[in-house]
Amino acid sequence: MAADVTGVAEETSPKSAPCSVLRTMGSRPNHESVDLAWSKLNEIDAALSKSLEELVLSS
Repeated sequence: MAADVTGVAEETSPKSAPCSVLRTMGSRPNHESVDLAWSKLNEIDAALSKSLEELVLSS
C-alpha cells in the first residue's frame, strides 16, 4: 500500500508544480495594469525601432 501512495504522490507532483509557481507570482493583475504595461512596451519598441533605423541609415 505504501508503494501505491508513493506512486500517486510522484504522479501528482509534476502536475501541481505549475500551480505552485503561479501562486508564488501573486494575484492576477487587473486589465488596466495590463493595458498600461502593453502601452509602455509598445512605446519602448517604437523607440528602439527608430534608434535601429537611425543606426542603419547612418552606416
